[in-house]
Amino acid sequence: MEAVAVAAAAPTAAPSQAPALDTQGTDGGQTQAPPADKHKLVVNGKELLLSLDEMKAHVQKGLAADERFKSASEMSKKAEELQKKLSGDLDKLTKGDLKFLEATIGKQKFRELTEDYLLTQIEDDSLTPEEREYRDLKQYKAERERAEAEGKEAAAKEKYNREVSYFSEQLDKDIGDTLKASGKPVTPRTVKRMAETMLAALDAQEGEFKPIAAKDFLDRTLKELETDVKDYLTNLSADQLEQVLPKEILDSLRKAHVEKAIAQNPAYQPRRQEDGKFVATRESNKHKSIDSWLKSKSF
Repeated sequence: MEAVAVAAAAPTAAPSQAPALDTQGTDGGQTQAPPADKHKLVVNGKELLLSLDEMKAHVQKGLAADERFKSASEMSKKAEELQKKLSGDLDKLTKGDLKFLEATIGKQKFRELTEDYLLTQIEDDSLTPEEREYRDLKQYKAERERAEAEGKEAAAKEKYNREVSYFSEQLDKDIGDTLKASGKPVTPRTVKRMAETMLAALDAQEGEFKPIAAKDFLDRTLKELETDVKDYLTNLSADQLEQVLPKEILDSLRKAHVEKAIAQNPAYQPRRQEDGKFVATRESNKHKSIDSWLKSKSF
């Protein structure tokens, strides 16, 4: 019962490589029983042995084929209907019946088309052979000039695109070499900012493509980056600055401030370390008189 149901569900997917059942025994007697994992099917009068997985695969193929056939049938039906409609419309045009065209494109549009056509025919009929020839030559010349202009424009555009493409490929190398030569760090953000500035300059070009060099945009890009950094850091608190700025920069700033303070105070003496503790030097504990302090200063 199971084998019969499967065969009926997929009539369009007859297996092509399934082994045929040997209905004759070796001695010409009774038929051999199918293996336990095989099921007997009869397709187009031919007995086949298929496993359950093989039957599932053939059923799936059959269902897929049915869907494709159904889709192709619907498309063919639509094409036949369209062909029939076009044939009917052509027959109406031949007989001079234009009502279907008016109903299709609208009364106003139909009127404009017919009036334009009639005016063109009247003008053409009013021309002499010489005038008609001159008009045709004039139209031919205009069409040829337009085609030549379009060809030149297309060639110029293609050349421009090639130059821009080549320039873009060399852009990263040019920017990297320029930054290295200037001693500035080559960071992804700096390279991106310079590339954006240069591409904006390219977009602003008019007419023929003019190559540009990264060295011409180095100062401008660095100033823009410095301005952005200053604008951002100005609005941060001291705690936020400590979180944003790297430790190396903070340590460098502190060291510079200390050295500057020492340089501005000649009386300062660094502390020395005794028994693991920092103590002030004797010189630093001495109280200088006002006269000696004034003498140490240069006004």
